[in-house]
Amino acid sequence: MNEIELYYQNKDVTHSSGNATGKWIFRKLIRLNDRKEKDCISVFRFSNYHTPERNLHYNTRNDFCTLFLFMYGHSNLIINGETFYSTNGSVVVKNDKDIHRPYSYVQGTNDYYGINFPAEYVKNLKGNHFLYDLFYGSENKRFQIGNKKTLEDIIDAFENINRKQNENDLLLYAYVIELVHMIYDAINKPSTRSARSLIADATDYITSNFKTINSIDDIARHCNVSTSYLCRIFKKKLNCTVNDIVTNLRLENSIELLRRGYSVMDSAASSGFKNYQYYVTLFKKKFGAPPLKFISEINKEQLRLR
Repeated sequence: MNEIELYYQNKDVTHSSGNATGKWIFRKLIRLNDRKEKDCISVFRFSNYHTPERNLHYNTRNDFCTLFLFMYGHSNLIINGETFYSTNGSVVVKNDKDIHRPYSYVQGTNDYYGINFPAEYVKNLKGNHFLYDLFYGSENKRFQIGNKKTLEDIIDAFENINRKQNENDLLLYAYVIELVHMIYDAINKPSTRSARSLIADATDYITSNFKTINSIDDIARHCNVSTSYLCRIFKKKLNCTVNDIVTNLRLENSIELLRRGYSVMDSAASSGFKNYQYYVTLFKKKFGAPPLKFISEINKEQLRLR
């Protein structure tokens, strides 16, 4: 049992059992400007009892951006066909475009906190706002909060909203924004991890997987940060983009294959380029000549030096 599990059990949390529909431990709607319920922000804590067969046969999509903080059990989410396994301290996010459904592979009780934001509200924040970045800035849907003290502070912030349910909605809104900002910082700026460590982890992953990486989201998911945060760190610390590094590795690998006799098309495909013409364009831009001419000039120079 890890520190987070011990902490959670010591909080004396009440679980439901044998209730297939689960129960709300608490649920607070925050109305701004006399909005209808479907347009409100809601903060909740939910507990339910899963069997492996439950919730396997339907998909859903709604008009909310939802953040889940899983605290107990093994309730997972399938989002757009990908399973996101939850452990204690896992954060999973989904937006209104995501098709999702719960999935449990073991029988038992699950407990989690959550926040719903109307999707249109979040979309109106498009730009540099952290809420938009959290829900729409990356295809990465799962993050992990591994720091015990940080997790304690986040749990207490959820419970503080529960304790203050009779407060003014505008004040509760401020509490919610502060809470989500805490979570955003926890998953994007882990206190135990420096920018140097993040860059090292990302570049190691890129070096080992540049041929099969589909997008920057793959790298961000591996590093447990958002795509936008990863890109900002690379630009700030290295003065280059993540794509620059992936592309350069692919181009260098293609040169090695060309020198070994591979065709231009096979060299491109085997190096991770899915579009042949795009590969040739990038190659000419970087090396000043198309692939075959470039390799021909290298071979001539090697013969001259012999």
